Parts: sequence; C-alpha cells; structure tokens
Amino acid sequence: MAPTCLCRPWRSANRRSMWFLPPSFFGMGMSTDSKSQIRASIIAKRAAFDCQSKDNAFMLASVFFENIKIPDKAVVASYCAFRNEIDPSIIAARLREKGYRIALPAIDFKLRKMEFRLYDLQDELIKNKMGILEPSKDATAAVPDVLLVPVVAFDKKLQRIGYGGGFYDRHIKMLRNENNVLAIGIAHSCQEVEHIPSEPHDEAMDCIVTEINCIGRI
Repeated sequence: MAPTCLCRPWRSANRRSMWFLPPSFFGMGMSTDSKSQIRASIIAKRAAFDCQSKDNAFMLASVFFENIKIPDKAVVASYCAFRNEIDPSIIAARLREKGYRIALPAIDFKLRKMEFRLYDLQDELIKNKMGILEPSKDATAAVPDVLLVPVVAFDKKLQRIGYGGGFYDRHIKMLRNENNVLAIGIAHSCQEVEHIPSEPHDEAMDCIVTEINCIGRI
C-alpha cells in the first residue's frame, strides 16, 4: 500500500484547472488507458493537498542528502516546481553552496525536444508557453550528470509517469546512450501507486526521493 501523504488538505476552487499535457498536444496517440487513468487520478489527488508546503520541501532535502551522494564537479539539473509539484529548490540551493553547477530544463515544443541550460541566481527566468519557468535562450547549454526529475506518479520498481509529453524519457535515453547520467525522481510520497505499466520508450529512475523516504540505492 502506498504511504499516506503528509500534506495538509485544502479545497480547490477550480478542479478543472488541474493541468497535464494531453497526448494530442504532441501529435501522439493515447498511451495505455491505465497510464492515463493513473495520471489523472494522481494529479487530482496531488491538487487536493497543500503540496507546496515548505515543510515538505525541507523534509525532501533532508531525505535527499541523507541518501544521495552527488559526484564531485557534477552538473545537476533541477526544475522549477509547477502546479503542486514538490519543490526541489532547497536541494538545488544547498548543492550550489557546495560548488555544484545547477541547470534547468528548457523545452522546444515545436521540435518536441528538451535541453538544459546553466542557471545562476541572478539570471532571468522566463515562462514558456505552458507557464513553466525556464532559463532564457541566452543561457549556456549544459549536459547534466545528475537529473532531478519531476514525477506525476511512481512505483517501487522506479517506473515513473510524467505529464505525457515524453520529454524526460527521450532526454534520459539520449544521455544514457552517451554518458553516465544519474536520474533521480522527485515526488511527494502520496504520488506512489502500486504498479505503473512500462512501455519500451519509458526510462526508469535510478532512485526516487520523497519527503519521507528514498526508494532504490545508488
């Protein structure tokens, strides 16, 4: 049974605003019904809790540094939390203090590609067409050694569901073919499900960190 979410419940004024990318947006066919159902269910569940609480972000960082050893001089790709995603910014800030370079994703929706760009605290972030903050085109492109990957749903076998665009799956596959990259899923514990069906294009995580535990060993 999946752990109980430790977030504080709240009532959403507009449940229809819960956001995910429909496969038609990318010109893709619908994935398996079970994946779509899991995605919709967990997005609704996540939206029903105050999952942006600072307590969860601090707890996440504590679990992360108790369990994860980042290679020296690694480029670490984080992300800007969006729509009730758990916030990895405390992890990124502590890694920056330790001398690691931090990158953030930037998405080209037309080409259905993602790249990572280095980000310093003084750099400008701009909203992409979906409202997600990302570095400007002037930022320096980077190849990450470690990825902090946002998660919609996950299971104990380290399978992950995202929003349905496949950006992370494609990029992780490319990096794994070319480099030794570490993919760490980041999620609220309430996003765990019993089983996620795996398809050939899916890339499993090396481990998944929540505010209460770390699944997998690296």
